[in-house]
Amino acid sequence: MTLTVKGSASQSERKILVAIDFGTTYSGVAWAQTARPEIQTTVIQWPDGTDALEGVTNDKVPTELAYDDNAGCKWGFEIPEGKQRYQWFKLELDPKKSKETSYLTVEYPDPNALPTNYIKTAEVLSVDYLTHLREHIIKVLKTKVGEGVIASTRIEYIITVPSDAAKFSTRSCAKRAGMGGDLQIVSEPEAAVIYALDAMDPETLKAGDKFVLCDAGGGTVDLISYTIEELKPVVKISEAAPGSGAACGSTFLNRIFRRYLETTFSDNDGWDDDTLGGALERFETIAKRRFNGDQEDVVIPVPGLTNDRSKGVMRGKLTMSASTLRNIFEPIVTTITALVTSQIRATGDVKAVLLRSGYSACERVTAVVRGALIKALAQASPEASRITIGSRVARKAYGFEVNVAFDPAKHQQSRKFWNECHGMYRINVVDWLVKKGDAIKETEPVVVNYIDSKMVGYGQLSSIRCNLYSFECPTNRNPPLHVDQGAKLLVTLTANLSSIPTKEMPKHTGADGQTYFHCSFEIRVTFHSAHTTYSLWYNNKCYGAVDAEYA
Repeated sequence: MTLTVKGSASQSERKILVAIDFGTTYSGVAWAQTARPEIQTTVIQWPDGTDALEGVTNDKVPTELAYDDNAGCKWGFEIPEGKQRYQWFKLELDPKKSKETSYLTVEYPDPNALPTNYIKTAEVLSVDYLTHLREHIIKVLKTKVGEGVIASTRIEYIITVPSDAAKFSTRSCAKRAGMGGDLQIVSEPEAAVIYALDAMDPETLKAGDKFVLCDAGGGTVDLISYTIEELKPVVKISEAAPGSGAACGSTFLNRIFRRYLETTFSDNDGWDDDTLGGALERFETIAKRRFNGDQEDVVIPVPGLTNDRSKGVMRGKLTMSASTLRNIFEPIVTTITALVTSQIRATGDVKAVLLRSGYSACERVTAVVRGALIKALAQASPEASRITIGSRVARKAYGFEVNVAFDPAKHQQSRKFWNECHGMYRINVVDWLVKKGDAIKETEPVVVNYIDSKMVGYGQLSSIRCNLYSFECPTNRNPPLHVDQGAKLLVTLTANLSSIPTKEMPKHTGADGQTYFHCSFEIRVTFHSAHTTYSLWYNNKCYGAVDAEYA
């Protein structure tokens, strides 16, 4: 499957961009060459366990793994029907989400699913899966552009992640799977909205419009809201409200339908695994996708099942009424409706709700991976960009610990300490440079001053270690004053200052008469699509940087 965009990249920048939508239940891939950005191709051929490279034709491949002592590891469509397999391991890359269990997950488990364990952890499974995916991508690329081009052209991967802490773990797993140091991370909501807006007629948009993106996938349904800020020269959008979501994806419809079949027909003559498998496949590929809530009866093949008119079975066919199908859809639809309604309330005046992925039809199933590729191509050829993200909404508070003058009207007596250099009592507090709900821009780093002192007699100020903290709260209340009041250590920024000549470091005479190095630095925090970069600068030169999760 191919699509076209405008723009080009110089030969000196030539590389192959491979976007991967690493999904909970299914994963997709799209690629393009920066030398020919007008041609973008979605991978639709997948191995099925035979020697053929292109065994199954599908927009996506199952995010599943099965291990065998003799046959090794199988993935995606290679796994035989009915074989126990690992699935949904992507969710466990996010410690927070791995602890969240929806009632649908508990009520409708998959009988073929294996739980992760101390050997097959979510990280191990993700690395194995992404390794198989990468190896297949390379085989596909060699057949499409030739081995010579692959050998001489740099391949850069872009992987999409949800707007949560899984993104940092996903980056690590992707690198371990061989996807390189140039790996880009793009959030799934941003990728989906970039594709949706890129495909829309700009005449239908106007500045100030707000809309909700509902990313209804196989395992989870995630929502996020955007506002259109500008239409020219490019469409600029900003997050209007933090996202939300739950485990209520389209896979649960299959599980509910399976429960209905097993409960209704397990005692009937002729019922077996083959009958169940055939009915489930018909439901997945046809009945579920065509049902609109008020159509006429649906016929499901159930070969081998004896006639039972009371249950709608005649001549190897099950006739299901629209009301029965509505009952199967009802738990899922109710949950999604509640999510969308809540997101609309948080956003305000919403012009539209955009739906993509598992519940929606046709090309929107690949919206995320195609949007990620469009974003990456726009970075390679900025003149080709039609959509840009103006700002995002901070999901948490972010800050670092500093010491300030003790104020008995504000601070606890037990926390004060005497500072010889300042000749006064000081206290350690957290300077929250970003608070939950703040608008943050990708192109404009947040800059704050950071001052460090060291007595000259103790030697050169050769390094700095600064702890960065985050704080998450369900409300927008102010974050705590002190680290031990709920702040979480996010990452440690280490800066090597040994290259700065001692004579260039400012000195200061303290209240105690001693001479101190007294340097003022800048901490710059840059918020990217799916992670943050913290860096320390002195005299406009960077001396250290570290990446961390952004959620």
